[in-house]
Amino acid sequence: MQSDDQTIEEVDPYLEIWPDDTRTPEGFKSARRELGLSQEDLAYVLGINDKTLRIWERDGDRGPNPAAARALIWFLEGFRPSEWPTDESEEDAD
Repeated sequence: MQSDDQTIEEVDPYLEIWPDDTRTPEGFKSARRELGLSQEDLAYVLGINDKTLRIWERDGDRGPNPAAARALIWFLEGFRPSEWPTDESEEDAD
């Protein structure tokens, strides 16, 4: 379990760092935009409230949850969970 004084490297020393570093608010937001996802869509995929995601993207002291930062790296590498928004789901909604 992660304690408040542990760094992400101590908890997960093998975390691959995306060039924009998804562990920072700016990098997390940049990666989300690169994926073409709205804040609402990414929040749904991660199973969180979109307000939480907005806080992660603007709070320099707190930043995103380390597990969410890792998930964003997986998404950038091509992994797509079943909750991933698709063009077909948008067509079905019409």
